Amino acid sequence: MAKKKVENKGGAPTKYREEYDEDAKELCLLGCTMEELAEYFEVNKTTIYEWIKAYKGFSNAIKVGKLSADAKVAKSLYSRAIGSKLLQQKAIKVKDSEGNEFIELIEIEIEIAPDVVAAKFWLTNRQGDKWKEKKAVDIDHTSGGEKIKSIDPITWANGKD
Repeated sequence: MAKKKVENKGGAPTKYREEYDEDAKELCLLGCTMEELAEYFEVNKTTIYEWIKAYKGFSNAIKVGKLSADAKVAKSLYSRAIGSKLLQQKAIKVKDSEGNEFIELIEIEIEIAPDVVAAKFWLTNRQGDKWKEKKAVDIDHTSGGEKIKSIDPITWANGKD
């Protein structure tokens, strides 16, 4: 298949080709980062960002690939957090009325218990204001009659008040 060249408005010729759109989408479905896309297309990471700005098809392909991959992971994480049931086939030996043995496939339902870690991760990220662990430290020192205010150690460590 002949590569369709994209018009370049000066500078070095672009390496971008329209067929890169589908490759970018597939790579994003696999979870590739911008650095990995740049490596795959043999360009600098900044070139990937330039292509995203310049070529709508490329930009859309990356968005669709990333959203689709993220949706699958979110669905899986959610399922893990709330628990689920799945059907599984199992081979069992059975004897008929004449004593002949044969193998029969049966379906059994397996219950997968909810995963507390997955549930906590989901809620912490979806409703951080309600579920994020916040540890405040009360310092009970007085300085000139004033009580020093409570601080969040993470905020304090990051140099924020």
